[in-house]
Amino acid sequence: MTNLQDDITAVYERLPNLRRDVLDRILVGYSVKQIAHELFHDRKDSIACVTAHLKEIYRNYKEFLKDADPESKRSHLIILFYNQAPSLVAKIYISIGSPLYSARQPKLFGDLSGEYRYELHKVTREEIPILQAMGRKYFNAQDHLSTKLLESWHTRDPNSFRKMLNKNGRIVGFFIILFPNLNIFSSFSRGSTLERELKASSIISWKERPQEQEDYLYISVIVGENGGMVTNTCILLCLANYIDCIRESRKVNRLYATAATDAGRDLMRDNFRFRLYTPAAERRDDEDFFEADLTEIETTLFDHLIKTFPAFNRYSSNVDFSNEQQWKAVY
Repeated sequence: MTNLQDDITAVYERLPNLRRDVLDRILVGYSVKQIAHELFHDRKDSIACVTAHLKEIYRNYKEFLKDADPESKRSHLIILFYNQAPSLVAKIYISIGSPLYSARQPKLFGDLSGEYRYELHKVTREEIPILQAMGRKYFNAQDHLSTKLLESWHTRDPNSFRKMLNKNGRIVGFFIILFPNLNIFSSFSRGSTLERELKASSIISWKERPQEQEDYLYISVIVGENGGMVTNTCILLCLANYIDCIRESRKVNRLYATAATDAGRDLMRDNFRFRLYTPAAERRDDEDFFEADLTEIETTLFDHLIKTFPAFNRYSSNVDFSNEQQWKAVY
């Protein structure tokens, strides 16, 4: 994150819980009346309570709002977060969702639910450089993988790569998943072997049948357009649905991942029930290695997300999975 993002997040994390709840709802489009009803319904002065918290929020962010006049502070605050801390806003969206807007209510950023439609698609080897270039925007040198390595993984198992297209056919997100074999997984999970050292030969190909103990999957990369709350939510829905699809053919009880960004770490812990498996201090890449046990989830991973988190439920219809021949894994 940039220094400005760090500053915004640092202030956010110091806010009292109730004040943060008010700010969260302002950022995702709640009106003062809606916030009053949800957070202060037992108070006769509920509107005044929200107003008081807003004044305190403006005071907390006064250094960022010093050029804003009193009437536009809320708009300036929202724009500040959307422009400078999009990953934080995305996390807030996923955590609490946004309200249903009435047709007559003014929309600062518009009702995005009707403007974005996505499809999941296979990735060709020729498209690997495009995905590699997209990833370069989000990961540092250590976490950014070379085109040559990605191409070798794709040759080994094309099922490992999937892209998400918008209604205009533009790539707006992608993910990479791997099945490291037992010979390498132990040293990889401990951090003795780094992700960029995973040769194609250490990955179970689509032609091979995994051993009984190889009931795990490693999430290598998830990329959604920076700042796009709907896009980020939908790429995670695509990943969840794709993992559910794979589980119909292969036994997958555990998920593993490292967190290259703070937002990624928060999403894993909050939404996918990941637990720390190997701490960063014990790994060569200085990154925490996480594990999730899918047997603890009673439904499919996709259903777990849409039943548990409002934003996933709201945007689940934005992804069309009916074109199965374009995205389903072949084993």
